[in-house]
Amino acid sequence: MLLTPIDFASDWGVSDLVRLQMVADPADLPASELTFLATTGLPALIRYSPGVSEAVVTFCRLRRGVTKAIDEPIVGGPLSSEWDHYWVIGDEYFCNGSAWWCINAVTGTLERIDIELDHPILFVNTSIRHFASALVVALNCVSHGDTVEEWRSRLAHLEAKLVELDPQIVIHSRSFWRSYLDFIRDEQPRKCPIERGSLEQGNQALQNGPW
Repeated sequence: MLLTPIDFASDWGVSDLVRLQMVADPADLPASELTFLATTGLPALIRYSPGVSEAVVTFCRLRRGVTKAIDEPIVGGPLSSEWDHYWVIGDEYFCNGSAWWCINAVTGTLERIDIELDHPILFVNTSIRHFASALVVALNCVSHGDTVEEWRSRLAHLEAKLVELDPQIVIHSRSFWRSYLDFIRDEQPRKCPIERGSLEQGNQALQNGPW
């Protein structure tokens, strides 16, 4: 079941959320997404481990507004016009690079984009509200000294709950949640698939960038 914005803020913690400051009105973004970002916000920091090292996702850039992907400064010059409908709302940093977390203005979906890859786009969720709800579901998937088999069973249950929440997760061939769960299913059990960080840690991550 989708969480209400109030329930999400309560479950995640208001002090660890960052709300959108409307520096400029991105008129082509869905009103529902703008409202959620401006009134409720998204996490200052999320930690997850998609490989041998940790990655962090921060939405602290929301405090200075959102920008189009084609306006982001990148090595090698600006992106082509085909990226014009992507608005960057978050930043991911890992040991050898970075990625953007974007709203697709055409579909309203949340997508992860790593322009260094041959296939740069991963579908994340149908909407920001779906994403917020999925985060809480994942955060509540806590291991209690699981064996490998118990961990895999717990992740299978988590995937089923995520798909029930947002069926588009299994429809898209390149899906963030499915890719991540497939990876950690074969890893040693961990306490939780994702971890929550503080506003201070989110600001620091945005300032530091990749490591």
